[in-house]
Amino acid sequence: MSNVLKEELSKQELSQVRSNIERIISSYRHIWDIYTELLQNSADAIIEEFGEQNISKGKIELEIEPNERTITIIDNGVGIEESSISKIPVNGNSLKRDGNTGKFGFMGYGFTFVAFQSEYLQIESTKNGRKASRTYKNLYKFVYSASDIPNSEEEDLGYQAQEVSEKNGTKITIKFPLIFPEEVIEESLAATFRIAKSNETIKAVLRTQSIIGILDTVFKSGSCFEFILKTSGRPVPIETGYLTVRQVVKSVLNSEVQFYDRPNQYEKFVEATENLPNHTKEQARKVVVLDEIIDNVKIGIKNPLYARILISATSKSHINQYNEKNLNKN
Repeated sequence: MSNVLKEELSKQELSQVRSNIERIISSYRHIWDIYTELLQNSADAIIEEFGEQNISKGKIELEIEPNERTITIIDNGVGIEESSISKIPVNGNSLKRDGNTGKFGFMGYGFTFVAFQSEYLQIESTKNGRKASRTYKNLYKFVYSASDIPNSEEEDLGYQAQEVSEKNGTKITIKFPLIFPEEVIEESLAATFRIAKSNETIKAVLRTQSIIGILDTVFKSGSCFEFILKTSGRPVPIETGYLTVRQVVKSVLNSEVQFYDRPNQYEKFVEATENLPNHTKEQARKVVVLDEIIDNVKIGIKNPLYARILISATSKSHINQYNEKNLNKN
């Protein structure tokens, strides 16, 4: 079988391709970007399979092995045809872009960023009753050691898609070098897997920096897919939906006393305490968390967008306590 990945990449000069991929990798600057990109792809596959209104039918499993630098992600999304699997790592060759789909990931470079840092990459996918896979070793060496583009194991062995009774879905397994040859990327990868060694840290990161923190649930305008997280072989209980200030402070204080929704609770409370003596009034009106959801905020004039905004206020000390407890050590 032909080397589809090499054919796709060879449409340009290989030196230029290497340079382009290296720039793509260096453009991602956050230690959670690998998780974010993989989760966005799975969420978009779920929406394409079930529709945005039925996103709750979707399921994503993310397993992280920090000491091995291995990530496995499984979804029950739309799946990938065999002819397209080898094209996914190619920069700009996004299935979402080609099909004009994708709510969360849209740039077309996210999987290039992930794949060409890997020493092992296996993509297994079932679509419309046909299951196929592609397994690549040492893709990172193509960029950082000027090695040739490796053929997939399946193409070398002549394996082709098989008829199966399984539902649509994709499983991706990625292993990164334990010591990456480029210093900046090594520091980033080390931090990426270090945050997964703390349950509270990885939960906070995923709920604030990835699609796991979907805002629809915060605004009660939609639901979310089922999400299962494992680190170092152990399940990590995690909610979906954005990690709000209210939830952060509750976890610090183990209480929701003096937590108010401004228009529906606090304004009425202010009216009810208006006739109290000043000192008593000040004590009664103390707030730990005050938040408000504002609907239909117009942004722009010619082609305006309408947004929903969540505003939350609390003492900075509560946020600092949360960070010191869960984040700073990582």
